[in-house]
Amino acid sequence: LPSTAVTSDYYAYLAGYRVFANPQDVDINLFATPGINWGDNLLLTEEAISVIEDKEDGRGGDALYIMDAPNNVDVNELSEKFEECGINSSHACTYAPWVMYYDASNKKYLSLPVTKDVVRNMAATDNNSYPWFAPAGMERGTVNCVKADFKTTLADEDTLYESRINPVKTFAQDGVKIWGNKTAYNVESPLNRINVRRLMIRVQKLVK
Repeated sequence: LPSTAVTSDYYAYLAGYRVFANPQDVDINLFATPGINWGDNLLLTEEAISVIEDKEDGRGGDALYIMDAPNNVDVNELSEKFEECGINSSHACTYAPWVMYYDASNKKYLSLPVTKDVVRNMAATDNNSYPWFAPAGMERGTVNCVKADFKTTLADEDTLYESRINPVKTFAQDGVKIWGNKTAYNVESPLNRINVRRLMIRVQKLVK
């Protein structure tokens, strides 16, 4: 078979990722892979990070990858699983728990990751403020959903955040909010904050 042949779902996704690998072909600052999560699809997740970070065959670090987290996993187990998977990148971030959306077209409820809301909030932050504002909190972290799959406690949020998973928090009056600003960088550095990484991405593009 030719080297470009798609022979499995894995290579189909990989081929899709590589469409975005050349920054001169496609100008982006955010990257997401709906349906691929780091718990069940670790190799594909690592390939996506490589596409974003690789200076020779990828984008050279000019975008942020929003990773889906696995669903239906206990908070402690989820945190342990993320620590064990070995992802360590300031160009990636992840969120939990999943939330419930209403699919009006099919008149049913869907449990999905908050990735679409994260991408929207980051785009809105760029348009209304600046990339170096944190895309989280009451004003810039809104999740337009029916409810979170479960309400996190303060202990849950601490456990998730210590493991570099941004909590999705439920408030009685204000609804569901993104309540974290960490990248997946497992180093005590300013680059373990999403707004700092996005500032550096913006600076990098302006310099180029």
